[in-house]
Amino acid sequence: MPDAPFTEAEVRDLIAAKKYIHRVMEDNRGQPNANEIRLTYEIRRRGNETGNLHLRLFARLEKQVNAAVVKPQPGVSLLWCNKRIRCICWRLRHDIIRDGRVIGFVRHWHEKQWTDPDEDKFIIDANDFVKKNIDFASLIYLCLRRWNIETSEQYQMEI
Repeated sequence: MPDAPFTEAEVRDLIAAKKYIHRVMEDNRGQPNANEIRLTYEIRRRGNETGNLHLRLFARLEKQVNAAVVKPQPGVSLLWCNKRIRCICWRLRHDIIRDGRVIGFVRHWHEKQWTDPDEDKFIIDANDFVKKNIDFASLIYLCLRRWNIETSEQYQMEI
């Protein structure tokens, strides 16, 4: 049984609502010795600019160790109260879980979606809307559009 302070219906309503990037919480791109790039943004709902939803957009990209290793793919997650409610990422093969049972699998790009019984374990195939060789910034913009999050010119330049 999920222990999240919200339901699947509330997640769907939140995804459909207009939101915007309020501020940058973490950006480690200026750190030369970092093993990965991490960006975290605080997201707020339009019409409730003063209310903190505890909603975060988290983007991550591991740095390639060397040319012989497979190039790492970026991933972007939307966290609500520290629970992942949406995520687009890449994996060679990933099981699709529905009501606690494996019902199939997806290869490569997929989107994790919150459901009450499975939390963030339910996934859909995202290969149709994610380009094969997408870069870090393009994946962030794709997620912003897909999850109804607006960005100002200031944040567009930073991404």
